[in-house]
Amino acid sequence: MEFGQEIVLTLTIAASATQPVRIFNPTFPGFEVQGSTDFQDVNLGDSTMTRVLRREIRLRTTQSGAITIGSIRITVGQSVATTDPINITVLPASAVPASSMLPHIRALVEQSEPSTISPEEVAVEVFTMADTVTLGDQLDVVVVAWFPRRIRTRLRNPPTMQPPQLQGAWTYPQGAPGAMVASRRIEGEWYDMYAHHQIVFPLTPGSLEVGAATVSYSLPLTYSFLSREVRHEPQSESFSVEVLPQPNAGRPATFDGAAGSSITLELDSDTGEIAMGEATMIVATVSGRGNVALWPEPRLEWPGGLRVYPEAVDVDLDSRDDGMWGTKKFRYLAVADAFGTHRIAPPEYSYFDLAASEYVTLTAPALEVFTEGVPVAVLDRGDRSRLPLMRPGPFDWAAGAGGLVPVWGWIAIAILFPVMTLGVRRLRAHPVRRRETGPPKGSLPDLMGAELHEVLMRLVEEPQLLDGKRLADALRAAGVEGPVAVHAARVRDRLWQASYGPEGEIDPEELGAEVGEVLRALTGRRPEMVSVGVQGMTVLALLLLSAGPAGAQSAERLYEAGALKEASDSFRVRVAAEPGVSAHWYNLGSALYGRGMEVEARSTWLKAIRLDPRDPRIRNAVELEAGQMSGDVPWVSPITPLEAFVIAGVLWAIAWILVGVRTRKRIFVPLACAALVFMGYGGYVSMAYGRNIALVAIDNAPLRVAPYGPAPVVRELLSGSTVIVRNTRPGWILVERRGDLGWLKIDEVAPL
Repeated sequence: MEFGQEIVLTLTIAASATQPVRIFNPTFPGFEVQGSTDFQDVNLGDSTMTRVLRREIRLRTTQSGAITIGSIRITVGQSVATTDPINITVLPASAVPASSMLPHIRALVEQSEPSTISPEEVAVEVFTMADTVTLGDQLDVVVVAWFPRRIRTRLRNPPTMQPPQLQGAWTYPQGAPGAMVASRRIEGEWYDMYAHHQIVFPLTPGSLEVGAATVSYSLPLTYSFLSREVRHEPQSESFSVEVLPQPNAGRPATFDGAAGSSITLELDSDTGEIAMGEATMIVATVSGRGNVALWPEPRLEWPGGLRVYPEAVDVDLDSRDDGMWGTKKFRYLAVADAFGTHRIAPPEYSYFDLAASEYVTLTAPALEVFTEGVPVAVLDRGDRSRLPLMRPGPFDWAAGAGGLVPVWGWIAIAILFPVMTLGVRRLRAHPVRRRETGPPKGSLPDLMGAELHEVLMRLVEEPQLLDGKRLADALRAAGVEGPVAVHAARVRDRLWQASYGPEGEIDPEELGAEVGEVLRALTGRRPEMVSVGVQGMTVLALLLLSAGPAGAQSAERLYEAGALKEASDSFRVRVAAEPGVSAHWYNLGSALYGRGMEVEARSTWLKAIRLDPRDPRIRNAVELEAGQMSGDVPWVSPITPLEAFVIAGVLWAIAWILVGVRTRKRIFVPLACAALVFMGYGGYVSMAYGRNIALVAIDNAPLRVAPYGPAPVVRELLSGSTVIVRNTRPGWILVERRGDLGWLKIDEVAPL
């Protein structure tokens, strides 16, 4: 064994439970007893009871050379037994290794000398391998504490070490602080050395301040076990290290701050051939010596036929004797959008070589991904044929605009006609002063939330169903930077709290400023308050865009070419921009149906038929999926709520116009009753359509009594079954199905 190392001497004795056992410990020359523990167990046999006694003695070597542990004498009743001596060879002090330290750090610790040392005090000092370092290079910081043996033996608990504070540096601690690594004899006294090693990378040029390191330990005032302890905290001196900047001469234009040595760049993919709509993982790997965690991302130029989503970045570190080495992998999920060969140009990576003190530019070979054959969206679909698409009709925009008027708006219009009729009669006799009133203004959180939701819909599919964490992950997958995605999710949750929580808890001005920052980060513009003029300009712009041949036909061309995934993505954009157009919902459902996503297709077709319940193409699509899938079909009104309100408004207006010209009541009453019937029917349909309904997306979905996996199952639901959403939790949704209430996973349902 080695000098200063601890060993455990174990003695096991088995004897009758009725016989007394005594153990006589020998002297331990060359060892220091750290403590002992006794364990006792009783084993019951068929007719006897045996007691097993085990004693563990913790010893630490205090001298080198050959050491003998003498015989141990044991008495069991009247019997006496002795153990054989144990011979141990202890290596000298100069050969003691620092178990968790690298060789060059161990050499620094073994050769270090304290500036001042005393057998009555603990000395603490901080060492560095160099006084000057170049920006990006590694600096080793080592803390060493010399404990006099006479002090260390009095410790009841190991000391704790606080490494120095380093402002403006990236730090990698090596092992736990405060491990005893060596023992030395200095001026006739033995000292036990505690050390801690840190690998430091300065982040900015200039002076790097190395703060004071602290070692904390407690000593009892007396040798009594109940004695009070006094805490001691000696500190080291602080100092600074000069950090030199990287030279400007020869710095390439593609340099992004990477520094190290022996760096290599590789570009690879999971497979070189994928089908249309399939994905492959492309990995850019940067390896070498240096601060791997801070190495920037390589500059990659993606071809037009690939849609790329950045994935997680993996960092693997390895501390070696010559410095910190590692590998950093940048992963990208690439989806094929077109046929042919997609060539990724050779990427370049510039870094400052610390060993050669010059800039180096690496180039990796080009990478090619080939797309061939039948699009993946139509593979394994049997004889399923693609459904014909629809073009938006002349009244689709009117239906969408009518949906902007809520139920209370139609009620206000209904009240307005009799008030105007009766007011006209008295206007001449009792003129009144008119006051101009503006339209009712919505609350600030509602207006801001609508605009933010519209922007999120362009990036993420159905963001209202995602909690904060999942929304941030979806935004990152859509290409939004990580901090912006997290901030956007947090602001969306605060808007929900402001809209639906108690009043007064959130400052509207502060929340408005945060929404503005998020919108500028996501769209590059300032938020605008909703107004009639802005809505008119937006609708006009959408109409102009939809009239353009290239923009209007892109999704249709993708659909006809068989690129159903890309076509569905394009139709989703149209749905988000014009949610009142039934043709967009129908076309989206057709693309989803072609991809084999029957439940999602049913959901979108139901939305389309609610907007246009008498269109034969939409009704045929709904009947098609109803015949091929299980589950019930939600009720659809033969007329839309808007149509019911318009009919009611026309009848109501005619009735009161007749009152205004003093027509008999026998004509007014039937018209007014019919108008009220249509108004009530429109309100009923609006409330029915406003129910939070979802469709089960998988077959035999387990309905659980609680939102966790092992929870008991109430029943299993068929794919396409309609459920009423009662509540949501992260990853789970509480639904009701024909009196049964339970939880489903969020990915097991499709919202309607």
